[in-house]
Amino acid sequence: MRHLGPFVCTLEAPAPQALQRVHAHALQSHPGIARRLHSPQAHHRARLDALFERTVLAFRQAMVVALDTEPPGAARHLRAYLRCLCDNALHRPKGQLAAAALMAHGRYQAIWADFIGEACAYDACDALLSLHCRAAAQTLWMQQALQRHANPQRIAQMKDHLLALTERPQHSLAHWPHEPHCTH
Repeated sequence: MRHLGPFVCTLEAPAPQALQRVHAHALQSHPGIARRLHSPQAHHRARLDALFERTVLAFRQAMVVALDTEPPGAARHLRAYLRCLCDNALHRPKGQLAAAALMAHGRYQAIWADFIGEACAYDACDALLSLHCRAAAQTLWMQQALQRHANPQRIAQMKDHLLALTERPQHSLAHWPHEPHCTH
């Protein structure tokens, strides 16, 4: 073991988790250190990752609350997601614009899609219905996040329409209400 000023160096490597905690703390508490440790691109990516992590954690908490109020049913998780995302679009919490901008990055889109896909995987409703409803709600959320003012009437109409789709007994897109039936 060698002593170098206030630091103690050992021949054994510290546990990777310990290094990650020290590194994360340094990046968060001392931006100047981060600029010296990383390139500007790496520092920017670390900040985006931290913002995305906070966004996912906040949404997860809101989703848990929404799930607690949702009655049992085949599309319970999907309905909680739709309510939560539409409410988020309506109330425009702090950081929503930045979160929407993150979704323009393929990396974050993939993580978000996996996160929501796993959250809704417990539902017994049609997978295609779930996918379409989630995509419609997310598109609405992104549109509202990127606009200066939310459109409460549009959000309420879309929310009601998507929730109505999940309440249908068959929970399927076989007879989508706004598409003509195809005949061969």
